[in-house]
Amino acid sequence: MEATTTMASLAISRKSANDLWAEAVEQLNDSDKSAVNFSHDKLTVLVKLQLLAEKSKDECIQRRWKYTRKSGETVILRDVFEKMIAWIKTFEKVGSSAVQYDPVHAALPWAGIRFILQVAINNHDKFGEVMEGLAEIAEIICRHAILEDLYCGQMSIAAGELQRALVVLYATVLKYLSKARAYVKQRSIERMLKSGFLPTSELDDYLEKTRKAEINVRSCASLVDKQENTVHHSKMIQLLEYMETPLRKMDENLRHIEDNLQESKRRAILEWMSQEPYIQHHEQNKQGVLSGTGQWLLADSEFVKWKNERASSILWLHGFLGSGKSKLVSIVIEDALRGFRSGQTIRPVYFYCSRNKAEPGRSDPSNILASIARQLSSLEPGTPLLSPTLDLYRKKEVEGFMSGPMGLEESCSLIIELTARYSLTIIVVDALDECERQKKYDLLKALERILQESSGLVKVFVSSRNDQDFVVRLKHYPNLEISSEKNGADIALFVQTETERLVREEGLLQYSDHPIEMKNLIVKKVTDGARGMFRWASVQLQFLCSLNMDVDIRNNLGRLPPDLDTIYAELYCILSEKSGEMEKRLFKNVLSWLLCARLTLQTSAFLEAVSVPTEGNDSRVRVTKELVLKICGSLVVFDAELNTFRFAHLSVREFLERRQEYTTTATNALIAGNSLRRLMSANIPSEVDGLLSKHGLYSNHDVPDRDRFVQYSYMYWCLHFKLAGHRRISGDLKETFQRFILSADIPSGPIKSWLDTLPGVLSERYHCTQNEIKLRDTITTSGSTVSGVLFLACIFDFFEVLEVLKAEWMKSGHFLNAQNRTLFDVSVSYGNCGSLKFLLDAASNMNVSENLVETAAWSESNGEEIMRILLDKRGRKIQITPKIVQTAAQNWQCGEEIIRILLDKRGTEIQITPKIVQTAAKNWKNGGKIMKLLLDKRGTEIQITPDVVLAAVDNRGNGEEIMKVLLDKRGGEIRITPDVLRVVARNRGSGEKIMRLLLAKRDSKIQITSDFILAAARMRVPERIMNLLLEKCDSVIRITPDMVRAAVENGRIGEKVIRLLLTEHFSEVQITADIVQAVARMSGSEKFFELLLDKRGSEIQITPKIVQAAAENRQSGEEVMRILLDKRGSEIQITPDVVEAAAKNWQSGKKLVELLLDKRGTEIQISPDVVLAAANNGLHGEQIMRLLFDKCDSKIQITLEIAQTAARNWRNGEKIMEILLDKRGAEIQITPEVFRAVPFNWEWELGLWL
Repeated sequence: MEATTTMASLAISRKSANDLWAEAVEQLNDSDKSAVNFSHDKLTVLVKLQLLAEKSKDECIQRRWKYTRKSGETVILRDVFEKMIAWIKTFEKVGSSAVQYDPVHAALPWAGIRFILQVAINNHDKFGEVMEGLAEIAEIICRHAILEDLYCGQMSIAAGELQRALVVLYATVLKYLSKARAYVKQRSIERMLKSGFLPTSELDDYLEKTRKAEINVRSCASLVDKQENTVHHSKMIQLLEYMETPLRKMDENLRHIEDNLQESKRRAILEWMSQEPYIQHHEQNKQGVLSGTGQWLLADSEFVKWKNERASSILWLHGFLGSGKSKLVSIVIEDALRGFRSGQTIRPVYFYCSRNKAEPGRSDPSNILASIARQLSSLEPGTPLLSPTLDLYRKKEVEGFMSGPMGLEESCSLIIELTARYSLTIIVVDALDECERQKKYDLLKALERILQESSGLVKVFVSSRNDQDFVVRLKHYPNLEISSEKNGADIALFVQTETERLVREEGLLQYSDHPIEMKNLIVKKVTDGARGMFRWASVQLQFLCSLNMDVDIRNNLGRLPPDLDTIYAELYCILSEKSGEMEKRLFKNVLSWLLCARLTLQTSAFLEAVSVPTEGNDSRVRVTKELVLKICGSLVVFDAELNTFRFAHLSVREFLERRQEYTTTATNALIAGNSLRRLMSANIPSEVDGLLSKHGLYSNHDVPDRDRFVQYSYMYWCLHFKLAGHRRISGDLKETFQRFILSADIPSGPIKSWLDTLPGVLSERYHCTQNEIKLRDTITTSGSTVSGVLFLACIFDFFEVLEVLKAEWMKSGHFLNAQNRTLFDVSVSYGNCGSLKFLLDAASNMNVSENLVETAAWSESNGEEIMRILLDKRGRKIQITPKIVQTAAQNWQCGEEIIRILLDKRGTEIQITPKIVQTAAKNWKNGGKIMKLLLDKRGTEIQITPDVVLAAVDNRGNGEEIMKVLLDKRGGEIRITPDVLRVVARNRGSGEKIMRLLLAKRDSKIQITSDFILAAARMRVPERIMNLLLEKCDSVIRITPDMVRAAVENGRIGEKVIRLLLTEHFSEVQITADIVQAVARMSGSEKFFELLLDKRGSEIQITPKIVQAAAENRQSGEEVMRILLDKRGSEIQITPDVVEAAAKNWQSGKKLVELLLDKRGTEIQISPDVVLAAANNGLHGEQIMRLLFDKCDSKIQITLEIAQTAARNWRNGEKIMEILLDKRGAEIQITPEVFRAVPFNWEWELGLWL
């Protein structure tokens, strides 16, 4: 039901003849009575309060006001006022007769709210909690006006108790308003005297008393007789329910954005951002959710508070293993999606994390945030992209995508920009604990940063296990813990339903003598033993399916293992001890592939992969999906959404990883062997058929070499073989590998075939993984199989191969790959210690070049160990140059460790130059640690130059930490110059934190000059940093027109700075034509523009450029133009340039032209340029052209250029041409030029013209 319809239908007259508010006033003492004697205008108070609240809301939107509660949540004040306005409107519907009966007392609390709000809004940063309290009081007043209507007209003892409880509640409300009035008046005086912060504890106490009084009212209301279920009663109940729902409607402006992109281009941009199939992940997780389950979570008070309150916050759902967290998260997402579909809220964005080697992006914070940014980039899939995303993509496109996909910082910053476009953002992330261990804090920190820095309302819902690390980080946020008490009913329903399904479909109790009795026994025992764990119950039921006789089932029910590991162990024992040898091998194959495959293989490829026989097997098998599921029992499930297999639960993976037969080396050895044998069977000549027959494999020339599994083998056998560790140097895997490699002597052998085919396979890859970059390095210029194998061995650290081919290497000497790199280069750059040791020992006379040592200093993988090997093996023959140390200082992964080794082993020879220190200051990840190491080890020699300080404050990632080290250890030498402040101001990553640090540590020595503010206005200075600067110089510097003009010329960032300068220093800024013109062009500026005209109108002359700027304003053009015409219409001339600008305006053009023609149609000249602009308008061209002909037909002349332009308009040129032919068909000549324009529009049919 639409909210407006509901509200309109629920206006109900009061039944109560008593004025409870008057009784409440009588309960107050004289002091409180005096304090609530607010001056008000009786019947007009609600109108005035609503106007004040709406004006305050608009101001909050323009100035992006928010405040942080003592508990840490960020509250967007715009939302507080939206909430207040909603309650006022609701009260107007249900409480109007109360005001008419006794307008003085009924209006009294509203008048109090208005009085306090008038004072508080001027000091929003100090009175944020007061304004939240007022919104809560407004809700209480409204809610209990409904309760009066609903219950107080009844004649009963309970109704009398309810009235007395309401009087107590109303009295506490009035007391709160009395104390709030005194508080804001006192604080306003204190603020003028520049005093410190006063505690609000007394005020908080009175609000808490009000809440307790409200609880008592609700208790009394529940006792009132409700047997008279009239239409009045049901409508009031509907209204109470409506008040419980979120007040926020979707921001309709997002419905009308345009990106002017073709669908294919839009899709390419989104795929560049992220290719994670997040929708399929959701569909997969919500499968099996039983109707009615999870409702305890949606009804939980913590969840309802998180969902409905107007504060940015995180809600953390946590529980033990197998408690159904992901299913609950899917229920939360579905609840939010229902709200989106009904228009009550915005579409949620979400991500299901997963620890799965085949889906590495699902545990990588960078990829997770990129997916969230992708979802936020449009209102819903298939709709236009928002401008922040387009801006970033175009920037990357210009750079040739040299920096690759979005990094964590870029994604986080983009999300912050995108959330500012939404009135509400809901982010849901499941299974935080499944992120990579070293990176899981990065994701949590990013979510916290989004929460703190976004100017919009952001709600984050996350789930994880009871991970102690997360407990420490999230304990300050609201949280919900899953327990058997909370999900017990869900568990019981699940066990009942699943038992019935297994009886019906899987053969449970198939041979039972007492099926009904046994079914009831199973349900009771499993439900009682589950203790809140769905996974435990599911596995127990699957295990019982393996038993046939009642007595065995009873015995097992009597000794159900208490934990999952024990159940898995019993289940594994049954499944692995099959009578058939091939079944055992297939079982192990499936589990091994799921444990360590590097890509998600779809069904056909996966079945081929697991069917490859293992070592020593001489049989071939055909494997089906059904067979895999049968053999693996409840350990493995089929994911229909992604057409692949996966473990039934993360706990299965964790159980197997603890077993000796599934260690990393064991599983990778199995897959490496399977992959090698598959490659040896693909397109193999008859000479090697004999080598393969031992393994049951035969040449099959009918199978394409590049089917999915073969391609996987081409790409990943090397990685699996490397990870096989010690298992690759003995046994069957060693024999298989030697046969693969030694076939190098055969012209068409497997290794040669692989090396020859590899370039083509790699050329088809759009995104290069680290593994694929390594494979590119195996490609040599000579095309020699031996050189390819040598590079392969050095890249993947197959040092045993180097032993075999040592003679070939020594004989041939120097090898180069296609990237012009040597064997030493690739060994060092990929951190392969075994290969490097072998090469250094084998070529003991070879000098190590400076370039190779620099490569070691830059190596991000094993860099410290590689440097140690070089120094140990070549010692004093290696010269440690400043360039080498500088390279190490640049290494963001292990630079600190490498420099420590260099200083420890060769410290006396190393000079720490200013360039080295400056490079350390630029290190975005480890700069702080490297700087501390250098200052601790060689502090007295190190000079902190101005360039070092500038590099530190320009560091987006680690700048704050570096500056802390510098200020703590060498603070006396550091000068905070205007240049330093300029660099801090433009640092969009950590600039705000650095600025706060500098102001905290060196406040007295920092001078913010007018010139600096002017320079900052010209730069792309983030709004928050500009705000800090203005706070610092608030009483010293006068804001000049030049400063505002500089911001005017500064694009989108400039808009934010203009708002800041004019709002914080409105009265002192000289308003020039340039400023007015800039505001007229700014998006969302209508209220701001009206304020300028109202407050400073006498200083403003409306020039033609200002009017044209309004006509060019895409988002707010109509509103700004209407304000101009209404307030200064007599001064405005609507020139052809203005009409042309309006006709060109893609977003607001139709409304602008309609407004201009309605208001000033008789004066407007329709020049050919105006018609040309309409013909070229891709979004509203048709509607604008109709308006022009409807209103100004006689003034329009159609030229050849107009016809050609309409023909080229690919979006709606067909409709425009129809209008032109209909209105001016006789005048229009379809010339060859017009025909030539038609093909540009691929949506047309040429027949239209004939």
